Amino acid sequence: MVKNNIEVTKEFTVDVASVYSAWTDQQKLKSWWKPLEKTLKHVDIKQGEKEVVYHFSDDNVDEKDLIIKSEYHEQVENERLEYSWNWYFDDLPIKDGFYTLKVTFEELENGSSITVVQENESEEEGVHPHSEGWEDALNQLKSYVESTHD
Repeated sequence: MVKNNIEVTKEFTVDVASVYSAWTDQQKLKSWWKPLEKTLKHVDIKQGEKEVVYHFSDDNVDEKDLIIKSEYHEQVENERLEYSWNWYFDDLPIKDGFYTLKVTFEELENGSSITVVQENESEEEGVHPHSEGWEDALNQLKSYVESTHD
């Protein structure tokens, strides 16, 4: 099998805690994260479990909603997250849409950085986001945290 890994890094002028919070806080996520131009409607975190379900939709009723189901494998506050990820449309998993995300947060001299590594063991890229998609997301995150930081 071919591994289709994507790695994207972004630097910020704010501290690690601000970036980590924007990545993990449900209300803050809704302010900046819009994959496939869809709006995050709600996040369902199962109490006592590591599963998280992200539900995205848009105002166009003809468009299908997007569901992303995740399960955390590791979570170290302000340092790193590792979790599985699977895309669903109409309650069905997307072929080759399953992968692992490893997100690391680092304090820098004048701010912080985040690195997202997407791993997928597949011979095809399928529908998972490409580097440009992650670049877009991290640019939106950067704009959000730097505009809301005191």
